[in-house]
Amino acid sequence: MTRDTILAILDEAKNAPSGDNTQPWQFIIDKTDVHLFNEPEKDNPLFNVDQRGSHIGHGALIENISLVSAHYGYHMTARLFPDPATPDLVATLSFQEMEPKTSPLYNAIAQRTINRKPYAKKPLTDPQNEELHRAATYQDTALRVHWIENQVAIKTIGKAVSVNEIVMLEYRALHDLFFNDVRWTDADEQKHKTGLYVKTMELAPPQLAAFKILKNWNIASAVNRLGVAKFVASQNAKIYGSAAAMCIITVSKNAPEHSIAAGRLMERIWLAANGAELSAHPITGVLYLYQRIATGDHSLSSQHVRIVTDAYRAIQSYIQGDTGTIAMLLRIGYGGHPSARSSKLPIRLLSEKELAPKA
Repeated sequence: MTRDTILAILDEAKNAPSGDNTQPWQFIIDKTDVHLFNEPEKDNPLFNVDQRGSHIGHGALIENISLVSAHYGYHMTARLFPDPATPDLVATLSFQEMEPKTSPLYNAIAQRTINRKPYAKKPLTDPQNEELHRAATYQDTALRVHWIENQVAIKTIGKAVSVNEIVMLEYRALHDLFFNDVRWTDADEQKHKTGLYVKTMELAPPQLAAFKILKNWNIASAVNRLGVAKFVASQNAKIYGSAAAMCIITVSKNAPEHSIAAGRLMERIWLAANGAELSAHPITGVLYLYQRIATGDHSLSSQHVRIVTDAYRAIQSYIQGDTGTIAMLLRIGYGGHPSARSSKLPIRLLSEKELAPKA
């Protein structure tokens, strides 16, 4: 296996999702092995509890690498967290030659994208359901998958996850982190190739104008007294509650390797959805805020703790009997074509010298 082949595989696989498109990964190519490293400072620290969000993104990337490798004629094996002394070393990837095998999921990698538009409330077809459930078959006893297709339930969950917008607009630390990651122009998007590209937010012109005003904390703080944050949440709840289905992934234990597994599973379902001409939209804000609360963090106000906890429990009520942590929620349906896609950075390679701790 040549270095050029490895680079080609990584370049195709890099179209993986991550929180606000942060792409928190770097690589060392060691002959025919690839060492995959996390960049812990990349993702939003208020959402990225114990690096769980970043590890889910790494899981999605590893799944892509596995699918692309098979297409090129290599079986990929991932050794997760092989060195306890180097916690940012997420995985060492090894490759063995095999007969090329192209999965239908591989064909969807290049087109995989988020779609935040409202979705038509039209049920999934039997073939679409079969594709999604086939992709969700994953041999890991730490994971469970729940499918929600009842429209009343979907609407309720949509309202619950919209609570994130209330906290985001009312809590300054989260407000500032969020708006700092927004890319407002095409030039800004192309310069950074990370962050939240505003065109992917699918805002109508009046909404975009209001959004630009709300990035000023003093203005946001003032208008929130008039209920603007709650109004924004109510409008987004309508979008979140428009779906043919919702997919909820839980993990039985909050261990890094389980977050990786959840990310791999999420990516398979997302690829299957896009391959079946369906849209997908991960909604995680409330999930991660609740996980922060569950760790004993006291940075949120008592009011925000209450509304986030109530929202999480409302979602949890639809997976009765499953006491695992909700790691991912995907909204799936008929959204048409998104208005824009986020860019991806070139593959970032490290050297052993760069990795060495500084004296």
